[in-house]
Amino acid sequence: MLYNTAMKIVSCFLAICILSVILAPLAFGATKPTPTPHVKSKAMWQGVLGARSYNIYYKESSSKKFVHAVRRLPPDNTNFTIGSLKKGISYIYKVTALDNNGKEFWFSPEKKLPPPQL
Repeated sequence: MLYNTAMKIVSCFLAICILSVILAPLAFGATKPTPTPHVKSKAMWQGVLGARSYNIYYKESSSKKFVHAVRRLPPDNTNFTIGSLKKGISYIYKVTALDNNGKEFWFSPEKKLPPPQL
C-alpha cells in the first residue's frame, strides 16, 4: 500500500515537471524565433573567350574572405541569381573563368551585388 502511494506521488510529480517544461514558455510570453528573411540578387559578367565554365564567389561586404561559391556554371551563362541572401546585408562577388582542365584563368574585379529582389 505504501509502495502504491509513493508511486502515485512520483507519477504526479513527473507529470507536473513535464507540463511545466511544456507550458512555461507559453505562460511567460515566449515565442518561436523569427526566421531571417532571405532574398536573392543577380550577379552579371561579360563572357570570356575560351571559358568552359564559370565560378562565382560571394561574401557579405563586411567579411574578409569569400566563403560562398557557385561552381561550374555553363559557359553560355553570363548571369546567375544567388538566393538565400540575408535581407539588409550587402554582398560582394567575383567571377572566375575555367579552362578545359578546370583551371581558373580569368578573374573579374570584385563587384557589389545589386540590391536584392524580394
